[in-house]
Amino acid sequence: MSTRSRFAIAFALLFGTGLEWNALAAQEPPPRFEDFLVSTLLPERSNNAIIGKRVGETTDEFQNRLRQVAKEGPNFAGHYAVVRWQEGELSKALIVDSQTLESHELPFVGVFDCWHHKQDTLLYRIDSALLVVQGWPEPSFEPRSSFSPDPCGTYYFRWTGTALTGVAAVLRVPYVPFEISGRVVDADGSPVRKFVIGLLSVHRNWLRKGFTPSFGIETDQNGRFSATVPADRYNLVLGGKDWATKLVRGIDGEVGGYVNLGDVVVPSLLPTPPDVLNVTPPAIANISGALASILTFQPAAPLEPDR
Repeated sequence: MSTRSRFAIAFALLFGTGLEWNALAAQEPPPRFEDFLVSTLLPERSNNAIIGKRVGETTDEFQNRLRQVAKEGPNFAGHYAVVRWQEGELSKALIVDSQTLESHELPFVGVFDCWHHKQDTLLYRIDSALLVVQGWPEPSFEPRSSFSPDPCGTYYFRWTGTALTGVAAVLRVPYVPFEISGRVVDADGSPVRKFVIGLLSVHRNWLRKGFTPSFGIETDQNGRFSATVPADRYNLVLGGKDWATKLVRGIDGEVGGYVNLGDVVVPSLLPTPPDVLNVTPPAIANISGALASILTFQPAAPLEPDR
């Protein structure tokens, strides 16, 4: 697979197919602010549009403060204000028209700082429609079938007046996909529909100690599930209302490829502590490439929190 194709897949997984991305070749220069100039009829604000959340503040109160900050003047694309705030390790922002106070959400929840405060996570200018994201634009966590790669990098967006559209990106780590599938059934062999499954990376620490990438997938009407995730080693966590929590540990997809887990049995809720779901090699089919020799399933102790 070419580098360009891998980038195209990575961008589609991260932001969906609605954004058309251009994967930059090594010799290609990145987009410049000067490539997306806009007219500036209003003077640029003199201060940074950065606010903090207050204890006990309601959503309406916070949104009102965001708009009040935006009224102080634009800092992006002519007459817009990028108003920013911090929630834990996630840098968040809203694009607000400084004249009409109409607000627009970004196409991602926020940005994780991959470089530990060595550079700003958002770059923009009042005379340009280009917005640059440096870090990990974190998508919403929801059950779906495809997910981002190790997504730290530099992402270039163009503001259309109503939304940000993807222009180009340079990823810090090349994307290698790993596809995992199977079927969730109960003790009688009947499919378990709309069952949410968690995939947790075992050892990759993309940003800093204490952060573990996790993905949620959901079974269909036939109990089947399929997801494309970044190549890595994963634990599969199954649990929910009326079901006992189970864990499949050590799904090794560090070199990418494809694995089908076959039928994964989850019993109805029992008054016993969570235990390990025993999946043996005969239950695994369609293992391709180098995965055939490295895929292992081992009994697991309860997951220990990061220290």
